[in-house]
Amino acid sequence: MRRGRWVGVVVGEPLVPRPGEGVEELTDRLHARLETLVEGLVDRYPDAPRDPVSAWWWPATRGGGAPDAADAARLDRAAMDEADDHAARRRARQR
Repeated sequence: MRRGRWVGVVVGEPLVPRPGEGVEELTDRLHARLETLVEGLVDRYPDAPRDPVSAWWWPATRGGGAPDAADAARLDRAAMDEADDHAARRRARQR
């Protein structure tokens, strides 16, 4: 963080598991709430980029350069696969 930069913080309502609610349902509700909170922060952000396409951090859904959900999932999977491969090579060298 630097001086003069906008920092938005939002705190949502407590998320309490409902009777009989499974982990997947609770996770889905958490995801929906977080998505709403983040969208609200982005809506209030005072310095939207002049050229959103070149802004790697600006959401793709708003024309920015950040990966969309499908690309982000692919990038995450690739990073996890690379970490797994690295760990397997390290274990093989230790044997």
